[in-house]
Amino acid sequence: MRTFLKLFLLLLLFSTQILFADISEIKRASELSSKFHSNSQIDYLKSDKECLGYFGDAGYPGQARYIAICSRNMTHFALKFIKYNYDSKSLETLYSVPISDELAKNLLSLLKNQIEEKNNNIPFGFDGISYEFGIRKGNAFDCAGVWTPKKDSITDKMGRISYAKNDTEVEFMLGRISEMLCSSPNNKFTSLKLSKDTILKLAEIYLIEIYGDKILQQKPWIVTDNDDTYVIKGRLPQEFKVGGVAEIEIRKSDGKVIRYTHGK
Repeated sequence: MRTFLKLFLLLLLFSTQILFADISEIKRASELSSKFHSNSQIDYLKSDKECLGYFGDAGYPGQARYIAICSRNMTHFALKFIKYNYDSKSLETLYSVPISDELAKNLLSLLKNQIEEKNNNIPFGFDGISYEFGIRKGNAFDCAGVWTPKKDSITDKMGRISYAKNDTEVEFMLGRISEMLCSSPNNKFTSLKLSKDTILKLAEIYLIEIYGDKILQQKPWIVTDNDDTYVIKGRLPQEFKVGGVAEIEIRKSDGKVIRYTHGK
């Protein structure tokens, strides 16, 4: 099969909810920064001896929230869902759910790899969301953050993990991030944001390669926009009263085929 087109804030805050954090030195360029805004109650997580790492929204603007990967003995893992309580003016754990070893280790691996590449020299803007992340190293935490990450970037999707309501949502979000990392050279992902017309051209190339030139008899295509992908479906030619049609789903970010099928 032929493949194609392999292609933010130093805000002065006087609120008691936000403070400035400056953590260690860089290794390689990354969207994560060693200078970021952290919630003033972050020690709630860092003082928890069970906490191994966390994904969080520091709460400016809005309500701070975190998801922490925790374990007592490194054999049984859980996710703690944490929010800022305006009445008590502190972070509190809403609930905790057990998770598989694999999910825990994949989340911690993502944190470790991304935080290790944090940058000291990322410019800041003056509005947006402040995400922060931490990974335990002995008795301390290696931390990094980002202010208004690029939409649909890896760090943007990492920050959104803090909004998940359960472990199923966390696992789904992690899967999307893993796809991005696997499809990008040197784990540095650049979304191509392919247009509908380009996706249609790719779809025809793929479908001809799979089913042959006769597949073009199913034009004009029915195209459905599914946010991150386009689904292209054929039409049954008029001379056929029964039979199936081709269907293919292609990702906008890089033109990858997610699935294809042909009815009978």
